[in-house]
Amino acid sequence: MKVMVEIDNRCASGQLPGESLCQSWLKATLNYLQLEGDFSVSLQFLPRSEAQALNRQYRGKSSATNVLSFPAQLPTAVLENLEIQPLGDIAVCPELVESEAVAQNKSLESHWAHILIHGMLHLLGHDHVQESAATAMETIEIGVLKKFGIANPYLIG
Repeated sequence: MKVMVEIDNRCASGQLPGESLCQSWLKATLNYLQLEGDFSVSLQFLPRSEAQALNRQYRGKSSATNVLSFPAQLPTAVLENLEIQPLGDIAVCPELVESEAVAQNKSLESHWAHILIHGMLHLLGHDHVQESAATAMETIEIGVLKKFGIANPYLIG
């Protein structure tokens, strides 16, 4: 399995994870779910103002958010002809990720891993609106993070 990651950095943060680290977290998520094939994901690192604008536009919320996911919506006929399946875009606000890590007393790297895994699960159709779906999503996140030696993020902070 290959996971191609394209990063578009639109912010000034100097504490961003590298492409290979992001790729390893995203690939581990796909492996955990036993998905096969080659995939691509676009990561966008956005300033707070852009994260807030997207959250308002797509979720009707006036505050910025740490991560938003936009699944690719290509027709099946197109997907069947592609060697690499585009999963979509994950938009992250590094400023919020950094402040959350500090506030929750987590390492920045472990919080980045959690946020990107969370975003990837949203690309794959998981959500946390209903309690049962949230529990299932959290179980996957905890399992993937464990592969990197990262503790359950829901017990820290």
